[in-house]
Amino acid sequence: MEKHVLRLFQLILMLLYISITCSTTSCDEGNCKRSVDIPLITKLDAPLKAELDITSLTDQLTALVKREVSKRLEDIIDRVRNDTLVNVQQIMQQQLEADRKVALTACGAVSGSDRVIRFPNMKMSVGIHSLSSFLSTGKLTAEHSGLYQLTVTIMTENSDKVFHITKNGFVIISGYSQHHDSNQRWHTSTITTAVEMDVGDFLYVLKGTISNVYANWSCITVIKVQ
Repeated sequence: MEKHVLRLFQLILMLLYISITCSTTSCDEGNCKRSVDIPLITKLDAPLKAELDITSLTDQLTALVKREVSKRLEDIIDRVRNDTLVNVQQIMQQQLEADRKVALTACGAVSGSDRVIRFPNMKMSVGIHSLSSFLSTGKLTAEHSGLYQLTVTIMTENSDKVFHITKNGFVIISGYSQHHDSNQRWHTSTITTAVEMDVGDFLYVLKGTISNVYANWSCITVIKVQ
């Protein structure tokens, strides 16, 4: 299709070139016509000249070129307008996601046989709809993509033990319960990390080698920072 259009334009341009460079215009009482002189040779080698009226052809070609150029320009303008609209919508959506407030703080750590620490005592939350799932399972599923900051504080009486923050089943950072003697007993350990989250990614805290977690002073805070 593109080749046919190109050939058509080449033919039109050639005819226009002939009509402009090789033609003459004559006017009679305001009526003008354009013609092309065509040299002829008779059998007797006598030079002759025929005059071909191309006024109508020139007008038709000019109108055709104007229509095609106009259509092409309209197509280009439409494409630019549509691309610009899509880009603006994408930028607005990205800005909306960047400005969206998402945060929670929950405490009261408990765990089951899966060793996932749950935090059923919700202190505050903003912009999260799947709170019931988080409270029951301890797993927070991202509803909005972005950069998140997580802070986890665990109080335990265990010495020299570790716990983990996990994304999609893989450990991304671990916390350490510092060494202490039996006279100190309960103490807190805190870890903070940043993590890039896509919609559907999920986070949770694993007990690791810790056996006892003191619920009242163990908490998690999640904030979407960008």
